[in-house]
Amino acid sequence: MKTFVFFADTPNKRRSDTMNTVVATGADEAAAREEAAQLIGAGVASFKAVELTDDTPAFTVEGGWPVSFWGQSIFPQHTRGGNKMRARPNVG
Repeated sequence: MKTFVFFADTPNKRRSDTMNTVVATGADEAAAREEAAQLIGAGVASFKAVELTDDTPAFTVEGGWPVSFWGQSIFPQHTRGGNKMRARPNVG
């Protein structure tokens, strides 16, 4: 599995809900992008993709904390606005 970070690399790609950075895994970029889209929905298709490797510099995501699918126990499941994240599809 590969790990990618997808992010709005230009102002016109930024989302009104401020979910502008997603980290997702998949066999390739397309699979990881689909995982990201399942988490936050529309908009990820236009985000820049960066594969996280030993050469990727450290980075931070300004202005927020991580949130993830409803039902997992690693990350918070509510947005900063108090909304529940969507359930992860195709898990069973």
